[in-house]
Amino acid sequence: MEDPSQVHVTNGLFLGDANVVLKSINGRISGLNIEDNMFKGNAYNRGPVIKLDGKFKNIDKVVIDQNHVIGMTVKSTAGKPSVTLNGTKWVAGFSSILVFPNWISHFEYSLYIQGGLHML
Repeated sequence: MEDPSQVHVTNGLFLGDANVVLKSINGRISGLNIEDNMFKGNAYNRGPVIKLDGKFKNIDKVVIDQNHVIGMTVKSTAGKPSVTLNGTKWVAGFSSILVFPNWISHFEYSLYIQGGLHML
């Protein structure tokens, strides 16, 4: 899709490493939803479900989420990494998950402490 605007891709079945390619002509995406699709690919290739062809400078109202993926790399506009370990510093990366890793508009975190630990 070239500079997609007002596009909705849903309930699709993508087989054989097929993916969605977003091509930048003028560098703008607006009103794009890619949700609830199924992607099935070769586990050895691990190709991404969404590929960018060029750079996008203006990204507005884009939702890429809740796609079911087997044998490919998930790409989304929402990411939920988790870190489980003891320590005073935790680091989680989003760049492998997000389609546009440099366009994070909202960040939220939670801390779950399991059994018997007292915080002062």
